[in-house]
Amino acid sequence: MFKQFATLTVALILTAVGGIVNAASSPPAQLIPAGTVITQDNWQKYQQYMLPPLSERFASTSQNAVVGWPKGAKIIVGTFRSYPLPSSFWDATEKYSKQVSLEKVPNGSYTIKGYVAGMPFPNLDPKDPMAGFKLMYDVYFQYHVAIQATDHFQVIDTDRYANMSLLHALSVSYQWQAITDVGYPMAIPGNGGVYFSGLAEQLDPEQIKYVTAVNFTWFDPTRFPESYVFLPSIRRALRLSSAARCAPFQGQDFANDDTTPTPLPPTWFSAKYLGMKPVLMWIFKPEQKQESIPMKNWDTTQGNFVPKANLFGDDWMLRNTYIVEESRLPQYMRGYCYSKHQQYLDQEEDEAMSWVSWDQNGKYWRDIYPFGIPFKNGNGYYNYAGGWAHIGCDFQNWHCSALLPALNGAYINHDTPQAYQNRNLYGTPAGLQQIMQ
Repeated sequence: MFKQFATLTVALILTAVGGIVNAASSPPAQLIPAGTVITQDNWQKYQQYMLPPLSERFASTSQNAVVGWPKGAKIIVGTFRSYPLPSSFWDATEKYSKQVSLEKVPNGSYTIKGYVAGMPFPNLDPKDPMAGFKLMYDVYFQYHVAIQATDHFQVIDTDRYANMSLLHALSVSYQWQAITDVGYPMAIPGNGGVYFSGLAEQLDPEQIKYVTAVNFTWFDPTRFPESYVFLPSIRRALRLSSAARCAPFQGQDFANDDTTPTPLPPTWFSAKYLGMKPVLMWIFKPEQKQESIPMKNWDTTQGNFVPKANLFGDDWMLRNTYIVEESRLPQYMRGYCYSKHQQYLDQEEDEAMSWVSWDQNGKYWRDIYPFGIPFKNGNGYYNYAGGWAHIGCDFQNWHCSALLPALNGAYINHDTPQAYQNRNLYGTPAGLQQIMQ
């Protein structure tokens, strides 16, 4: 999910009048006619509808091939498609949100009180001075499916000279509390206070095989997140320092604070509400296969990755998107990597779709741009956004990391293979010790 230099602020750019009700979001106006083709020659005409990760790629095409779009890349604008969240999530919101409030903590920020499940603050008043903090906790407790597993992600790292290296990874994540999906308990017994866990295991090449990281966020947002890594060279799992929020995640072009819905812990940040805007996002059609989208369908001619025109189709659409900008409180800013960190939250999906980070001098640094896909989820579809396929780039060192669709399939909830439903193995620090067994 969305700072100036001295303080960390969460900012939402919103043009709507009156209150914001996420559960009752409406499609944006078709401000760009369906069938419009956006290219390197005319992209600036549509820049107001682009998130920074998209416009920066167009602007950088002539500067550096690695971070710019491949020449000839097109955006074909289609029509809005709706992907509402399950009714069970909104039922929980209706039942519990009335008892939720913000509570000030000694450092000057705010924590949340009375939260059980669903969206903490579904009705936001743009004039509410606390609207930014409320939105930040809507993102912290955004909708998650109970289980996600992705087998053999295709991960490609590209350096500034367009040299590429390929690896494959397994990703497994669990929600432990505030679960609203049908067929699961609201809280997993023995959760130890964990709200969400995410694991990534390197499968190849041989030099990095078994290197595994797992991150934990807590149901109590005042607790500092915990990160562990298993190193096969010493056959041990190590807990990372709390200062590792800025450390590159498994050598990729993003840090630990970029892998979570909000930078952590949220009580170290301030929040300011600015607004919402319609922006172009790209989401596969539901009829696309959820398994492997072969690499041959992705343009890699310049060291970057973008779906070829036959895969793009008209899957681009305008979606109302909240923009949340977070900055650390002054007393925690020293040694932190970012002056501000923006996340872009899809209004309908309550989903952090994309992010951008600026360095301590206010210079554009890292971002991520997703390619979402809808997964069948109950009676509707869940848009699996940035975790399924995305491109993340470092615009200062000119290199990128791309996460392309998994060779062996991506799964959610009850469709997940039984092997990946083992929470003790894939969702605890103790499980890391079993990686090589």
